[in-house]
Order: sequence, then structure tokens, then C-alpha cells
Amino acid sequence: MMKTLHSIILLYVLVFFGFNVSPTVSDCFYPIGAQIQISYSPGFTVFYQSTYKIVNNTRTNEVYILYCGASAPAPNVTGVSSAKYFQVPVKNVATLDTPTVTFLELMNVYSSIKYVNNTASITSPCLQKNKENNSIQNFNSSDITNVDVVFSNPTQTNSDNKTVTVNISDDLSPLQKLEWIKFFSLFYDKEADATKTFKSLQNIYLCNTQNLVNISIANKKTIAWVSYDSNSNQYQVKSDKYHSQLIKDAGAYSTELSASTVNINELHSIINNAYLVIDESQSIASFDAWQRTFGYYPGQSDCCCSS
Repeated sequence: MMKTLHSIILLYVLVFFGFNVSPTVSDCFYPIGAQIQISYSPGFTVFYQSTYKIVNNTRTNEVYILYCGASAPAPNVTGVSSAKYFQVPVKNVATLDTPTVTFLELMNVYSSIKYVNNTASITSPCLQKNKENNSIQNFNSSDITNVDVVFSNPTQTNSDNKTVTVNISDDLSPLQKLEWIKFFSLFYDKEADATKTFKSLQNIYLCNTQNLVNISIANKKTIAWVSYDSNSNQYQVKSDKYHSQLIKDAGAYSTELSASTVNINELHSIINNAYLVIDESQSIASFDAWQRTFGYYPGQSDCCCSS
């Protein structure tokens, strides 16, 4: 009778309180099938143990111990003397790095985003809705106690133990960038979902690349990927690994340059010889403004293009 009563009480506790308690060590297990596999050397590695993961962010020289359970493993257990510790899965995050938002949306965990660097820069419909109901706010340093992790970038200086510095810059290829979805999945215990999404998008990308590889030389087009930096008053032509590979995989030619920063005359020469121009200037909101900034407004001379 006492054994039956004990079982009933235990069942009651599990049903009514089970979702409000921290996972125990016995709940934590990362089987081989649920572990991520790295394919394109994106700049991070992960080593799995039964109740924690050791993540090495080689692009920023940071190490993270992601542990499941109420207690973090001691350094003498992990073998790592200097690391940041995070209990996973995380539930509330701040994303000060813009590309991070896209990855969290792809994993369908965007509702965990509580703070961003600037709510005015939000363009995602889902996040716009959360912004309108005040679920997402601008991040201040005092808000760090309200989140489990802060995804930042190298341009922002943060020395606290909750900040993860993300560096998904244009020196990575398109598929190397895409593979960072696996990095973020580690913090949510969503490796299986992230791997599925990665494989799906990878297959689409590679399929399109293969379909375009046989375009004849005569039919290949030249793409100029440009931008204008209003802070430095400089024109740039994107010739880095990411943009060059993306253009090549699209069956086109990219502009070959020895330097990415060009003057207005060099810029015009490049644009005038391109079949397609892609501009990613953040400060230009209309075609009229683009014409004026890039020196293509009727009657405008090259001397005053950026006014």
C-alpha cells in the first residue's frame, strides 16, 4: 500500500511540476545520432561527453562548456581550465549579432530572443510582431541578468561570462556560413533539427550549383556586388570569399580586384561593364538616392557623387 501511494505521489509530482525543474544528470545524454558532424570547417568544433559538450570557437578563441543538469562540471573533469559555462538548453537570449537572428529563425527558436542591439533594424515579420508586443527590446548592459546567453560580434567589447562572440564574416564560403546553424543548435540541444535544416539547404544550393556549372562561357554574365560606406565615404566592390564563391556558384563572373575599396572612376568602370549590379549599402533607401550616391544622377559629375 505504501509503495502504491509513493508511486501515485511521484506521478503527481512529475505531471504537475516536471516541466518546471532543471534536468538531472540522468536526463542528459547525447547519443551519436544526435550529435552534429562538421563538414566545411566553419570555425568551431565540438566534443561530446555524456552530460556536457565542449565547444571551441576557433574564430574568436573562446571555449564554452554547455552542460545539462543543475551542476556544471568542474575544470578537473572537463580538462578545460578557461571556459564560459552555459546550462542548456538556453531559454532567453540577446542577439547583438544580426546574422544570428536568421539562424535562430531557421531553428524556430526565435521566441527565445528577448533583446537585440537595435529594434529599429528588425525586418523579420515574426520578430516585428514580438517587437510590437514588447517581447523584444533594445539591449542594455543591465539586462544581462535576464538572459542565459548574449550572442555578440567582434565589434562589441564584452568581457562577461554570458557573452558568446560570433564571427561569421565574409572570409567564409556560403556553405561555411550556413554550417553555423549547427553552432547555435548546440545551445538549444537542437542538433538533429539543425542538421536536417542544414542538409536540406545544402542540397538545394549544391543542386542549383550543379545545374549552373555547364553554362557556356558566352552566356556567363558578370556581376558587380557593391556598397557605399557613409561613415568612411568609401565605395567597395565585394571580392571576398563569400561573395566571389556565391557569384561563381550562380554561374557568373565576379569582378577581379586587387583591392576592395575603389574610387568613383574605378567604380563606374566596373558597374558599366557588369550585366547585373547588386548593392548592399545600408544607408541608401531609394533608387534616386542610389543614383546620386553612385554618380549616375542625370547631369551629375564624378566630383560630387557622395553628396
